[in-house]
Formats: sequence, structure tokens, C-alpha cells
Amino acid sequence: MNTKLLLTFMVGFLGGITGALLVSSSTVQAALQKAAYSEINLYNNAEKRTAFIGSGTVGQGTMWLYDNQGHARIQLGTYGEGNEMGQPVIGLQDSKDRLRAIWRLHGTKDSPVLVLKDVSGDDKLVMGLRGNDEEPYLEYTNSQGRKVNLLK
Repeated sequence: MNTKLLLTFMVGFLGGITGALLVSSSTVQAALQKAAYSEINLYNNAEKRTAFIGSGTVGQGTMWLYDNQGHARIQLGTYGEGNEMGQPVIGLQDSKDRLRAIWRLHGTKDSPVLVLKDVSGDDKLVMGLRGNDEEPYLEYTNSQGRKVNLLK
């Protein structure tokens, strides 16, 4: 290929990229800036929010996924306060926006736990590894509200 032709091609190519960056859509630029510094909201064709990625209550990373009706169904993130601060959690909500299941880590050893909740939000079945000795446990709350350990 001719050197002059290659140089002309390269200058034109770089000029096109520079022009596109300087005169690109302000909507695209605004979205990129917001995504880089704040939050991202995704919407479907019916203009219902399908996802949110951003900061939680104290600046920790949080992601929410929504169903096609706009109900929050899955939350991924870390706890923002208390003894669990910074530990990961995945929450599952039902179609009426009630938290029904939690998969999380807890304690100084980041021990895994699965919590299943009833429609009132009460823990009904909890299983995992205890935070202090990482011994497995499996317990449920009976109809009288008493916790029953199934592994003893």
C-alpha cells in the first residue's frame, strides 16, 4: 500500500474518531458519565425498569433486578450497617415485593447461610454453618414460634 494513501487513511480515521468523541450525542455522553459515577437504571421496551446498579445506603455496591411488571425480584449487594456490614447478600422477593429468601455470609469467618421466610417475613427455615465454629445447622420455626434444631 502507498505510504501517502496510508497516511491519508490514518489521518481521516483519527479525525473521524475525534469528531465523534467531540460532537457525539449528549444523551450518550450523559449516560456514560452517570454510569461511571452514580447509577445505572435499565428499562425494557414498555418503559418498565428491569435493573438498577448503584450505591446502597452507605455507598456499597447494590444491584436490583425487576420483573416485567416493575417489581423488585432479586437484590445483590452487601450489608450497609451492623455486624454484617460489608458481607455479601442475595435476596429474593416474591411478586408482592415480600422478601422470601436470603443467601448470605455472616460472622468473622464469612460463614454461609440460607434463610427461607414465610409471607409475613418471619424466618421459617434456616440452614448454614455457624459463624463461630462453622458447624452445620438446620432449624425451622414451628407454628408456635419455637425454633426446632433438626440436627440435634
